[in-house]
Amino acid sequence: MPRQVNYRKGYILEQKVRKELEAKGFYVVRSAGSHGAADLVGLCSDGLILVQVGTYGSKGKEDYEKLRKVPAPSGTIREVWLWVSRVGWKIDRLD
Repeated sequence: MPRQVNYRKGYILEQKVRKELEAKGFYVVRSAGSHGAADLVGLCSDGLILVQVGTYGSKGKEDYEKLRKVPAPSGTIREVWLWVSRVGWKIDRLD
């Protein structure tokens, strides 16, 4: 798949997650164009959430480990949101 199509698909998925987090009361910042550990960072009065977004099968162990290693305050939520076609979101919360 061409690079531009992948970027667009990723952007659309990130926006869907962003809207869901905002509906839960988070202020969400997107890490545009990064290949870092978190695509989205959400802040609210209860704490912080770090989210990696992708499609099912697109994220490997290294993506999960990068997210686990991000320095963050105690109690920070770390999740990987994977879009599964015709099913919806599969959300993996990391410990």
